[in-house]
Order: sequence, then structure tokens, then C-alpha cells
Amino acid sequence: MSMGWAASKEQKVIVLVGPPGSGKTTQAQLNRGRRLVEILKQGQYLPMDVELQIASIFAGTKGYLDSLRVEAVLPFEAGLHQFLKSEHADVLSAIVSTGKLEKASEEALAAAIQTFKDRFVKDNTDAVAA
Repeated sequence: MSMGWAASKEQKVIVLVGPPGSGKTTQAQLNRGRRLVEILKQGQYLPMDVELQIASIFAGTKGYLDSLRVEAVLPFEAGLHQFLKSEHADVLSAIVSTGKLEKASEEALAAAIQTFKDRFVKDNTDAVAA
């Protein structure tokens, strides 16, 4: 396995190049990484509640952002947070009260994220990556 650097203005990513045929997996990991970098950006003096951070990271690591254009990630995240606060406050409250993401909360969060994503993609057809 060889190691190389992929760099942009905002990030440096170590790329591990495996055996032939692993390029699709590597590219998918890099693409997911780009979206995770976007959700980890936080405005200065704009702290985010931990339960919303958990929801964002969950959405990113579970693949809900994979089909979105990188430029659509922050608007998606902002909309998701509003959606969760207004329609699924019980899930956020459960995360806060237990201090962890239990199985029932995880399942409810996954369903809520999928519901929001379906709406978001329907209303923002240009948000989907080509």
C-alpha cells in the first residue's frame, strides 16, 4: 500500500492507495470525507447544541449525505436541524437526557433524517450530485 497527499485550500487528506480495483472504495471514502468536513464547519461564535452535532455526524457517517453535492451539505444540515427541532424534538431530548444515542433514538433519528432528506431532495433537485 502506498500513501499520497491530496490537498486543497481547506483540507489535507491522506490517501491510501490499495490494490487495483479498490479505487471506487477510495473515491467513495474521499467523497464522504468532503461532506464530513462540511458538516464539521462551525461559524465562529455560533456554538451548536451537542444533540444537533450528533445528528449531523450521524447523517454524515451513515451515508445520508453521500448523494448530495458538497455545496448542498450546509443548507441540508441547517434544514435538518430546524426539522428535528420542530418535528422530532423528542429524539433530540432523548439524546440529551440519556447522554448517548440508544437504539430507539438511533432508529428514530435515522427515520427522521431520511424523511427530511426525501423532502430536501424533492425541493432542491440541484442538490443531488451527478
